[in-house]
Amino acid sequence: MSSVHARAQWKGFLRLSLTTIAVELYNAVEAGADIGFNMIHKPTGKRVNYTKTVGGQPVENADIVKGYPIERDTYVTFGFTRCERRRPKQK
Repeated sequence: MSSVHARAQWKGFLRLSLTTIAVELYNAVEAGADIGFNMIHKPTGKRVNYTKTVGGQPVENADIVKGYPIERDTYVTFGFTRCERRRPKQK
């Protein structure tokens, strides 16, 4: 993060009864910054594993395709290469 201080886009006040709170609205620090979280098992504090299964049987990554639901339990499927060709160019 740079040492340059950001300037507020909007400044105002939030008044609740006898209390007034100053509010400032800032732009995002980085465009496209992502925050990722892991699923944690609360009692043990350990990370939850994600296993891909269908009907209790493990599924290989090569057998997984993208799909768009058109009705309940009915999908239009797309292979990985077809989706990559349609993906918009990123700046």
